Amino acid sequence: MTTDTLFLGIIALSTLAMAVIQIAVLVFAAKAVREAAKAVQAMQKSIEPIIASAQQVSADAAKITGLAAKQVERVDSLVDGAMTALKAALAMLKFTRGGKGKGGGDDDDGMFVG
Repeated sequence: MTTDTLFLGIIALSTLAMAVIQIAVLVFAAKAVREAAKAVQAMQKSIEPIIASAQQVSADAAKITGLAAKQVERVDSLVDGAMTALKAALAMLKFTRGGKGKGGGDDDDGMFVG
């Protein structure tokens, strides 16, 4: 056996070893990808109920906000009506007193003590 044949044999064995290592790496990588896919699917299944709950909470919050806005409009309308009625009552009271406002006539002089 010559040195050329010996080196050719070493090169062939090294090439074979590299091919076996590359195949092993590919097998382990494929296994890791399958495991990662399973983990992602499991996580997705566990997150779906949380997302559904968050969507329900959001829908409920929107409904409550709409109802609160309607109640605020009702209170505003009620306050406006009460103010209008109060202004009308004060105008009527002023009219029944003869249109005299505070300090406008001699009627108030009797109340002054001093």
